[in-house]
Amino acid sequence: MSSKLNFKAQFAAFKANSEEWVDGKSYFFWDWFCSEKALKIKSKLLMTKDDKVISKLGLDPEKYYVTFKNNCPMNGKLYDSFQICTHDEKGDVVIWCAPSLGYKSQEGKAQLVDMRVRKEGEDGTITSNSWKELTHKLTTDPILYAASFDTFDSLKEGIK
Repeated sequence: MSSKLNFKAQFAAFKANSEEWVDGKSYFFWDWFCSEKALKIKSKLLMTKDDKVISKLGLDPEKYYVTFKNNCPMNGKLYDSFQICTHDEKGDVVIWCAPSLGYKSQEGKAQLVDMRVRKEGEDGTITSNSWKELTHKLTTDPILYAASFDTFDSLKEGIK
């Protein structure tokens, strides 16, 4: 099962096209509405985006794992999202991200939610017009950037 691998191992499996990545032809997806044939291509795109988010936020790839979901909104088109979860017994979602939303009202926009920031009472949601814009904001938004390096509490104290 893919969730037993940390992201470092998942990424290595992806690069090697190994059985752990194929994972019964689910390619780290846990839910989908598209054809099974599309999962491999979608997974390739999401793995590189995951890698970028983990890197930009300074997350340790050995402490997290990722899962993918193909979403089917009632009012819009299919879109993909990924979750970065803690690689422990809890498997808590730390980051949720959709590189391109499918809801009619936000179609094509990229969105990331940092659950660590949400726990601290901040919104923790970034919505951008594009994936490129969103990844730029990851290192320029002071709240999310600080949360990534476990300095969120000291930043909050400095703001007060």
